[in-house]
Amino acid sequence: MPRPMEPYATEIGLLGVGIVMLAYGMYAAGKLASTDWRYPLLNIAGTVGILISLLYQWNLPSFVIQIVWIALSLVGLARIFWRRHRHG
Repeated sequence: MPRPMEPYATEIGLLGVGIVMLAYGMYAAGKLASTDWRYPLLNIAGTVGILISLLYQWNLPSFVIQIVWIALSLVGLARIFWRRHRHG
């Protein structure tokens, strides 16, 4: 049975890499702070794209780092929202 996203797996993964690099580039250029909710959200979005590509072209080390990246980004998002909620 053909897998519908398989022909696009590489492109989805590359788009994910582009999103992660965009987030980091904006951070490095001072255009996006690490305390801005968009920074971890972009990292999560990009990482999901990379994970989708890994479903079709498996690589365990890359999978592990993507899962860790998502976990760290979720912690970052939680801290951002917790601080904002705490400080009104």
